[in-house]
Amino acid sequence: MLNSSDLHACDALVPLTVADVDGTKTPFGTAYLRYEVHEIEDVRNLESERSYLVTCTQRVMVPGALPGFTLEAPEAYADYPAVLTVSAVPMIGGAPAAQTWAVRAVSYFPRTLNTAISTNMSNTGEKETSSTTEHTSGSSTAQTNSYDVSATVGFFGEDLTGGVSVGRGHSTTTTTESSNSSGRGLSASAGTSQAVGMSMKDWASFGALDVTGVVPTWVWGQEYPWNVLAFHDSGKVDLPQFVVDRLFDQEQSRVFPPSELALFGIDFTARVQWLVTPKVDEAADEAIEVKHEIACFTASHSNSGEAFEASMQEPSTASVTGPKLDLPLLGLDPIAANGVDNGAVVSFGAALLAPASASKPFRARSTSNNLYVTGEGFEAPGSPDAPLVADLAAEASLDIQFKMVNPSDSFALFLKHWKTGERGCVLTAVVNGQAPIVRHVDAQELAEGSDNVTVIVLRSSDHREGEYYDYLVPGLNRVSVKIAASADGTGTGGYALRAIAIG
Repeated sequence: MLNSSDLHACDALVPLTVADVDGTKTPFGTAYLRYEVHEIEDVRNLESERSYLVTCTQRVMVPGALPGFTLEAPEAYADYPAVLTVSAVPMIGGAPAAQTWAVRAVSYFPRTLNTAISTNMSNTGEKETSSTTEHTSGSSTAQTNSYDVSATVGFFGEDLTGGVSVGRGHSTTTTTESSNSSGRGLSASAGTSQAVGMSMKDWASFGALDVTGVVPTWVWGQEYPWNVLAFHDSGKVDLPQFVVDRLFDQEQSRVFPPSELALFGIDFTARVQWLVTPKVDEAADEAIEVKHEIACFTASHSNSGEAFEASMQEPSTASVTGPKLDLPLLGLDPIAANGVDNGAVVSFGAALLAPASASKPFRARSTSNNLYVTGEGFEAPGSPDAPLVADLAAEASLDIQFKMVNPSDSFALFLKHWKTGERGCVLTAVVNGQAPIVRHVDAQELAEGSDNVTVIVLRSSDHREGEYYDYLVPGLNRVSVKIAASADGTGTGGYALRAIAIG
């Protein structure tokens, strides 16, 4: 079963390590990092801006002083987690993303959470588009012909007084009826649902944003029996007597354990959601990374002879950078169904996110945000309704990417294009790294019939066909196309691309 939220997600499981003076790395915990990206049209303030909602969930797991359970009461509890700090910074090219793009934190969780508070947070959003078209035509004709004949004669002896009745009837009905009904329905839906909750015992959590309103920092700390957020120091800590009484019984010379979380291990989750608005008309990929700064402070307390000692150690710190997040691809919605109504059409050049040029790649997506196209070797369109053109002095290329969840419908790639020079063009397409498919373009613009349209079948689901195959995979699919001038013939070679569609 495919999890729809995973179509927009990227995650990583990374060890948290600290290096000593010799460079030896020692693990002190594990972090699970998950990112989800959804593209939106921000229409606030009577404007329209293409933006992304980037949700970062970070789960940090650190073992405690005694991860298991025994009946023995130790005389010392050493190096158990007492304070955990976590922060997350969106980055572009090693610098904070807020220095390049418009970034702000929409929400973060938890904000304030302590032993007296149990809280949860849930955001649910859904978008659905449906259309149904049905046409019925028919005719019915009925014709009935009937007739009846009757005669009566009577006799009494030789006199005409008796009665005899003779009748004859016939009926004919002819009915002709025909009906023709055809229908088509399409329903596409995309939804997001995110929920996170947490309840704590003997610990507190405090979250806040920095002065830019972008970078959140969370501090988790043990509150009972030893409130390390209130009573702490580097090295040995002089605790108030009422705290010492919670940790040590002098008459019995017995040491009491810390909180259960410190004893058995901590597992904390934090989440932040950013609204990211990139600069317009950027040829470079729209990508960010998230840098996580994690520090774990440990504490110890023990009975040394007749004296009780408590101390806090220097923190174990880790700086973790998550995977590169390709925002257009992660934010891409899946194609719901085949047919002309699915919206998977890119028409150049109104759909260009970054304009084409001879030295820079172009980027474009469909208005339904379910088809993403990049390419190199093309010139900028002369007008918003002009096609992309390549002179093919060197090879041009296209990368067509889309997401697929439908396991059974047939799909094909459609390219509306033509040659602009005397020589033809050769297209070599590779679908998801499989065997290349070669197509030739030999028609000029406005040729007859379907000469300006090339069809590459991606999936044929009819088992009766001799060419039954399936190039598609669940999730992201990629079609790489190389365009070159034909080796046959003389003269110049050129190529023009009007539109690309999946249906």
